[in-house]
Amino acid sequence: MAESVGLKDLVRAAKERLGEVPAADLAAHIAEEFNIQLKPAIVLALLGSLQEQAALDRNRARAKEEGERLAAEQALAAKDAPREKRKARTAPTPTQTAGSLREPKTCPACGGDYSFRGRKLVCEEAGGPELVETKYRCRACENEWRVRVPAESVGPLGTPKAPPA
Repeated sequence: MAESVGLKDLVRAAKERLGEVPAADLAAHIAEEFNIQLKPAIVLALLGSLQEQAALDRNRARAKEEGERLAAEQALAAKDAPREKRKARTAPTPTQTAGSLREPKTCPACGGDYSFRGRKLVCEEAGGPELVETKYRCRACENEWRVRVPAESVGPLGTPKAPPA
């Protein structure tokens, strides 16, 4: 069974055999050698396609070499660079009981802004009142603290309940 050969392959073979010649000469060589009639404009378009593919292959190889070089440089730099030390966390402050739900919350250690960490329902002692404990972490000094408020004074998301009207 004969293998099918594409037109690009025919043009590539004719170009390799004849070298840099006009498209009309390549078309004549293909007609004579392979008994396939091609217009010189078609041969010219196929030559352009071959040149473009060759340029893409060269660029792909250059990009691969550059990527390997950069990866080697980054690995060397990571190996030589000193490791960053983690910021030591301060000891967590003891649990606080909120004096007022409306007072602004700030870090007790530095007065900085905070981020919410979690909220859960706790009971200090058996039969004692239920409290809502909210955990916070300071964004500046990473201090963690907890605030407890009576469960009946806060809503489901920790917001103060509206006083009865």
